[in-house]
Amino acid sequence: MKINIQIYILSRNRPLFLKLAINSALNQNHSQIKFEIIVSDNSDNENVSKMMQENYTNKNIRYIRRDRPLRHIDHMNLVVSELNSEYSVIFHDDDILHPDYLNTMSS
Repeated sequence: MKINIQIYILSRNRPLFLKLAINSALNQNHSQIKFEIIVSDNSDNENVSKMMQENYTNKNIRYIRRDRPLRHIDHMNLVVSELNSEYSVIFHDDDILHPDYLNTMSS
């Protein structure tokens, strides 16, 4: 049985941290888990957008660039309103997932 999980990564102006966060999600040990990575970019510059274009165009990652920077709580509330899977994980660009996070969470 496949389990569907959305992994939302909230980002703002920290492309190097975001890259580590994305890679930690891509490197999960997950035999029975189907997951989607969504990056919500709340930056006030183009650095995250450029990093995404240079590194993740061929990956199964959805990238959302917000029209304008939002207050932290507004960004979080917007992301929560967009969730549409059975399970979800919301974390920030300065967080890294343990390699067995999804397996542990799904059990």
